[in-house]
Amino acid sequence: MNLYFLVEGDRTEPKLYRSWLRHALPHLDEVQLASDLTANRYFLISGGGYPSYMQRIHDSLLEIKDNPAVDHFFICIDSEERTCEEKRAEIEDELARAEHATQVRDGNPHFQAHVIVQHCCIETWFLGHRAMMTRNPTSGDLLRFQRFFDVRTDDPEQMGMLDGYVTRASFHLAYLKAMLLERNPHLHYTKLRPGVVLESHYLEALRERCHDGDLASLQILLEKWGTFSAPQTSP
Repeated sequence: MNLYFLVEGDRTEPKLYRSWLRHALPHLDEVQLASDLTANRYFLISGGGYPSYMQRIHDSLLEIKDNPAVDHFFICIDSEERTCEEKRAEIEDELARAEHATQVRDGNPHFQAHVIVQHCCIETWFLGHRAMMTRNPTSGDLLRFQRFFDVRTDDPEQMGMLDGYVTRASFHLAYLKAMLLERNPHLHYTKLRPGVVLESHYLEALRERCHDGDLASLQILLEKWGTFSAPQTSP
């Protein structure tokens, strides 16, 4: 089995997906070139943000066409101000156009494409770790955020934007930073150094949150990974 990942950003997402793949699918090794996808490997590339990753979908399909060993193509992007359904439809339309333009299935007729929408952004997922959110915040900012929307009890994907922020994504990022710092002064989150969210226990906490019916967009990714079993070894 070989997986090809096109992720939106070039800071958080490459680090995150590499770490989570090591936890969830440890039998897969990373390769530096898509042409090296031969057996139980994955390749990951950043799309350079929106709208650059739209063109990269086309380029990725050309690489997949040249390598029929690729089984799954993951496109992982933020929905930001759009609904999850609107963003998925936009990417699926672009994917269909790119498939037609590249004639990718002439060279690789069996690969599967998966659009993973991070709704509204990757930090929204991270807000789903219930134990990281204190019940009674002492930070003024975090207390204000919690009164607006309590991510311990309510689904972070349903959270809007507090007044004073330009975008939902910027508010969700601020909320996450405040939440982690309140839990532990050493838990500094930045796009370049995501820190604790890369760890296996964080992924497992988010998996449990999905089991409770929240973080639906993350659940799509985890359920798909759950179908990828490790290769059988001879006795």
